[in-house]
Amino acid sequence: MHLEALGIRRRIDGGAGPDQIEQLCNLGVVTRQQGRLTEARDYYRQALDVIASFYPEGYSDDYYILNGLGLVYRDLGEPAQALEYLRESGRKIAERFGDEHPNLAFSYANQGEMLVDLGEYEAAVGVLEESLAIFVSAMPGHRAVHRVKVQLGKARANLEQWEQAEHTLLEAYVQTAAASPEIARAALEELIGLYELWKKPEEVVAYRERLTNLVLKPY
Repeated sequence: MHLEALGIRRRIDGGAGPDQIEQLCNLGVVTRQQGRLTEARDYYRQALDVIASFYPEGYSDDYYILNGLGLVYRDLGEPAQALEYLRESGRKIAERFGDEHPNLAFSYANQGEMLVDLGEYEAAVGVLEESLAIFVSAMPGHRAVHRVKVQLGKARANLEQWEQAEHTLLEAYVQTAAASPEIARAALEELIGLYELWKKPEEVVAYRERLTNLVLKPY
């Protein structure tokens, strides 16, 4: 349906305009969800090309396209490329909505995840703390709060900030064990990794047992 609409639009006006940008974005979203990542990447790139050609002074929703392209690169396993687009998206969000908008919290969360993947743990901690502060203020009950805590705990563990990492990961685990077992599982996995690095074998055994019970628990 999106492809047909895009073809019609191109025949009418040569392909330029907000409608084409929206169609390209929709195609990017759909193909990414379907796992057709190179196609999704190309659709988002085409949308950015249209913006560059016909909106040289800027386009109001370009942050959304940049974020989408960053997530595609994340899914492709290219964190450095993903980070580049996610940072640019974050700058656009801050310019348009201000420094305390939830969209910026999501952007910082994605940036922090990529920094962790790249091994840039100090930078990750800073960005994830900014994300967490916005979420706690604007959307305190959102599940993204706990996802950020898992990434933050992972970064702190790799910096050997043992107590801080433990506190952050335990919070994420305890607060999600019942309602969001997939996040709780991620927190437990990072807790086990933390205790292995921290040389605490008893805790490793205890939390491996909890992880096994969580995985086997029907939900």
